[in-house]
Amino acid sequence: MRASGFAAAATALAVLLVAGLAALAGAAGSAEAQTAVPRPQGPRVTLPPDWPVTARSDLALAPGQKLALRIATAPDAAAVVFVSAPLDPAQLETAFRTVAARLFDRARTVQDLGTASRPRGVRRTRVIEGRFVWPDGRATRVLGEVQTIATPQGGLIAGFLARQDGPDSPALATAADWIGALTDAPAASPPPPPESSAAAPVREAARAPVPAPPTGLPPVPAGRRQMLPATTPQDWRKAAWAGGDPAYVQIDGGGIAIAYPAGARHGAAGAVTTTTAVRLGDLAAGAQTRLVFEFDPAATTGALFGLCTGRHDNCLTSDGYGLMWQPAADGAPATLRRFSADGRHRDIPITAPSPGRVEIAISNEGVLVSGDGIAPFRDAWELLQPFLALEIAVQALPHTEGAAATVKLARVEIDDRPAAEPAQAAPAPGVAPLPAHMLFAGTPDPSWMPFLAAGGEAAFARFADGRFVADVPAGHGWGWTGLASTAAVADVPSGAARAPRRLSIKVDPLSTTGFGVGLSLDPPTADLRLQAKLLLSWQARSGGGSRLTVTVCGRDRAPFVMDLPPGWDGTLDVRLMPKAFEVGAGGGWRMATYATCVDTGWRFFAAVFAAAPVENQPVRLVLERIAIDRAAPAGMTAAERFQLLDDADFDARDFLDAFAKAIAPSPAHR
Repeated sequence: MRASGFAAAATALAVLLVAGLAALAGAAGSAEAQTAVPRPQGPRVTLPPDWPVTARSDLALAPGQKLALRIATAPDAAAVVFVSAPLDPAQLETAFRTVAARLFDRARTVQDLGTASRPRGVRRTRVIEGRFVWPDGRATRVLGEVQTIATPQGGLIAGFLARQDGPDSPALATAADWIGALTDAPAASPPPPPESSAAAPVREAARAPVPAPPTGLPPVPAGRRQMLPATTPQDWRKAAWAGGDPAYVQIDGGGIAIAYPAGARHGAAGAVTTTTAVRLGDLAAGAQTRLVFEFDPAATTGALFGLCTGRHDNCLTSDGYGLMWQPAADGAPATLRRFSADGRHRDIPITAPSPGRVEIAISNEGVLVSGDGIAPFRDAWELLQPFLALEIAVQALPHTEGAAATVKLARVEIDDRPAAEPAQAAPAPGVAPLPAHMLFAGTPDPSWMPFLAAGGEAAFARFADGRFVADVPAGHGWGWTGLASTAAVADVPSGAARAPRRLSIKVDPLSTTGFGVGLSLDPPTADLRLQAKLLLSWQARSGGGSRLTVTVCGRDRAPFVMDLPPGWDGTLDVRLMPKAFEVGAGGGWRMATYATCVDTGWRFFAAVFAAAPVENQPVRLVLERIAIDRAAPAGMTAAERFQLLDDADFDARDFLDAFAKAIAPSPAHR
């Protein structure tokens, strides 16, 4: 959910109420100070239908003109929220003075937070302090924000004030959500790298609704599987960096043995899995992925091991979940330390002198580390998210520079346990889903231009029967033949961590043999393999299955892999979030990758093209459509839906209608 300036300031009021809000009346501060207070965590609620509501039309603006307001108060009298009917924008300042004088008994302006131009209108925000009469007749001091908003549909005045001696109530954040939905605007991250064209606007084309396609894929397999000893020699690879020697590493049927000789003062060596060893599930309640590492304690003197989100060798100390076991030495006990990407490492209590069995269990509660000589240790992991793709890594770790070190990892086992009830992403009852729009409908479109690279040619492409077809014969390299957008078509909107932008690509799964998708900050070029921030490839395989590979942030090696069983319906969706891409093929067949090359406010061009599975082999792509929307979060409320709507889809009158229904009095209050 977005933390708008209005919602954040309202939260600030809620926090200050606890500490003594009266001091704020004489305090001075910047707009940044007003909006920097984080929202208190609490239950997500909707505006209850039993909030007492008063419809007022008795505030005179000018002779013969009335100010119509809908005013709702929380049942615990902790907050009051109001929104006007549309006004003439020229009357907004008169409306503000009328509200301050009449509704809040000659309220005074504590702070003017200034004017901001937003896609949904130009708003001016002021903090006022006044006196409000509650439905039971009591009058108390209140303090909060009042906003005058000039929208394309006319002017509005809206506000949210909290009782200065009121309770710390969830109604404070809830009411602010409704006002924030009307006035909120995306908060962009720092701009992308200099080569980006992110300043180009996302194309707003004439769009048609896109129905959600069905999926024929079976459930994702669960249960135990063995990663070491390896099923095939290709499952693991030797890894060395910073001058280390891969000759120190041996991988065979007995597991992984690493012997770091004394005197090797530089570099490191170990082993890393070569396929996507771990792919987390939806992290619904009850779901868990458990990894078991079995070391030979007698042959292990020091080890660094764990899970990697990146595909580079030295990943455990940066963007991975690394555990460092150092033996007892020089009178000091053995230690187990968890490495953190932010540098805040954590020591885990242990009693064993050398590792034996170590378990890492991952769930929606975080990470639980346990094992021989390890008391269960619950840990948070800042990079954890559903469907995250991970690799397993291990390396020898000398206790001191120049000392010898050995590791014997005999076995690695993974146990995937799905939840009894998969996570549901449906909105709250009665709340409509977020709208979807068509970007490409299978016919020639000036917003999409030919994309040819790596042996692709225009002669291989055509439009037929409402579809784009690329038939690449043998002998043409990788045969990249397809379409690229002429403008940025997908962005990372505010709130994308909870409601990602979703780009859906639909192909004919029976006729298509291979294709790729690339997202880049600039118009796609022949160097897309290095240019793309996301590059995915789908290839048909014998037996009706297929393989999906994903490479992020321009890394031209070691993509993450997901093998799909028969039954895929031809739809891939790509979700864009801050620091992550997620690719899905339906149901639980999803894979998320940690990516430092994507953040809020960034905008991407897209290319979809035929791509041969093996160089110089023939390939065919039959592209039916490309659509875009936002994936609705589970339990999305009506207020949250208005916050998540794109500005092109937002209508202030629809918002007012929904707001009026949400705060309509129950029969008991009529």
